[in-house]
Amino acid sequence: MEKKSFLKRLFAPRDLTIGSPWKCLLVVAIPILLQSILSSAFGLTNSIILKFTAGGTAVTAISCTGSISSLLFNFAYGAASGFAVILGNAFGAKNAEKVRKSFLFSLILGLIFGVLVSIIGILFLNDFLDFLHIGDVYRAGATDYFDIILISFPLMVINTVLLNSLNAFGDTLTSLLLSLLNAVVNVLLGFLLTGPILLNTRGVGIATLSANLVELIAAFFVFKRNYRFLSFRKSDFSFDGKLTWELLAMGLPLGFQWSILFIGSFFQASKVNLFGNGLATMATTAYSPYEGYLTMPISVIASAYMSFVGQNYGAKKLDRIKLGFKEAFLVEACAYVLVMGIGLLTAPYVAYIFLPSDQITPELTFYVTTYLYTISPCLILQAIIMMSRSAVQGMKKPLVPFFSGIGELFSRILICQFLPSLVSPNDATSDNAYKAICFSNPAAWLFSALFMGGFAFYFVFLKKRPEFKEKSMN
Repeated sequence: MEKKSFLKRLFAPRDLTIGSPWKCLLVVAIPILLQSILSSAFGLTNSIILKFTAGGTAVTAISCTGSISSLLFNFAYGAASGFAVILGNAFGAKNAEKVRKSFLFSLILGLIFGVLVSIIGILFLNDFLDFLHIGDVYRAGATDYFDIILISFPLMVINTVLLNSLNAFGDTLTSLLLSLLNAVVNVLLGFLLTGPILLNTRGVGIATLSANLVELIAAFFVFKRNYRFLSFRKSDFSFDGKLTWELLAMGLPLGFQWSILFIGSFFQASKVNLFGNGLATMATTAYSPYEGYLTMPISVIASAYMSFVGQNYGAKKLDRIKLGFKEAFLVEACAYVLVMGIGLLTAPYVAYIFLPSDQITPELTFYVTTYLYTISPCLILQAIIMMSRSAVQGMKKPLVPFFSGIGELFSRILICQFLPSLVSPNDATSDNAYKAICFSNPAAWLFSALFMGGFAFYFVFLKKRPEFKEKSMN
């Protein structure tokens, strides 16, 4: 009986409004970290699978679509994270009816957004590839892969809503296991469909679609078994304009914020692809996913803090939000020192992880190492941005990240457009011009860190909230 009781507690919603803040953050953050590793691992595994079954050209072909994915998909993902804030607020306030309706309406809105983004992507895919200057050698493989990803996108959005809901409830362990299931199915089918069946990039797309379908089915049974308080009542299906507006008012700015951020990345990618006759394009295959690994410890602490803020803001416990911010940022600073060192030390070897060794040239290595040497010391800015964004999002201030994203967008575009010609007026594709392109990320981060950090400090530490009844930390 004790074992069963322990398992029930392990896979149950977690009340983050009680107990030591740093312990709450740690319990939530560890499964999110493992979940993030899994999500990145199956992406890495897809690249490694194609590296051996189809070659470096296929790896680069799917990598070419990364900036398109970011541009299209992050709108829906950002909106889903906004919906989870409302859900977390309701859960922290112990409002059972609003929890049910917020969950239901989040699923409906997520499905609508997923279908719309999928249609837009299918209609304009060729235009996106043209803008990115994707060469003919990569274009067919990229199209074969991304058409299937676009078809599967509504499933991906629904899964994202479900996982964000679990995180809002503090149940990051269940979220982790669902991500593990997705990763395992993706990897196994990826090997099968690109190896023996020889479907090339199309096989990776089918594997991803299938993995998302399996995850959705498993999530349905998890929620039905473990989250019976979410069992819908007839009254929950009646339209609630106030709640719908509350969800949209939180989700839309965050969705647009993420899309705006990646418009800058999209523009940056179009400039990078002009360097090295395709070698810079291939270099992004290595440094883009590796950057995701470097920032992972920083991002998971921020994600855990957003769940923490969401519940405690709903419970009107500002004292816990303040203390949690201090403790979480201390962990972020330690993580930054670690990932900066790893980034600087490993930069020369990163290309060998993702690409066949016979395709790695000194020029390609230059493109990879220059980017990683540029961004690694600046990742402390990412820590400030992510922590500040989690704080203001959890406190239902979505317009701050939105305007921060606009500023970051223009910073990145201006640097990409003008700095290369300033440092290298006679050759827009010289090595110095490429270094200027790489600098666009830290420049954009600096603006966002100053903007977001200032507002987060104000809302967390300075703004008076007389309606909050502060409670003892004991």
